[in-house]
Amino acid sequence: MEKELDDAFDDDNQLMTASAYVQQKSKLSPQCFAHILQCFNNQLIHIQLLDHKYRLFAIDGSDFNQLWNPNSKNKVTKQVPQPFCQIHVNAMYDLLNNTYQDCIFQPKAHMNERPAAVQLLNFFSI
Repeated sequence: MEKELDDAFDDDNQLMTASAYVQQKSKLSPQCFAHILQCFNNQLIHIQLLDHKYRLFAIDGSDFNQLWNPNSKNKVTKQVPQPFCQIHVNAMYDLLNNTYQDCIFQPKAHMNERPAAVQLLNFFSI
C-alpha cells in the first residue's frame, strides 16, 4: 500500500502513511461511495444504447473474504470446519458504456442474488 500512496501523491509533503490512510478511510460511509459512483455516472454525456433505445446490463455476484472478526455480521459458520468472514457483492455493469452502475453488499451467509438483481434493476425503472 505504501507504493500506491506514493504514486497517488506527487508532493512528498502531502504523503500519508498506510496506517494513517487505514484510520481515515473508516470515516467514509457506504453512502459516500454510492454518491461518488452516482456522480461519476451522471457525468456520462453520450450513453451508448443497444438499437438506439436499450441499456444493456450484466448483474453478477462475487465473494470477498474479510479479516476474521467474531462480532461481524458477515460471519459464515454453518457447515464449515473453520468459521470465516465473507461478503457477497452483487454488481450491475453497463456493458456498452463499460461502467459499474450500482452494487449491493450482502453477508455471504444471507446472500440472495435474485432479489438483489431486481432491486438493482428497479433503480433504473421508468
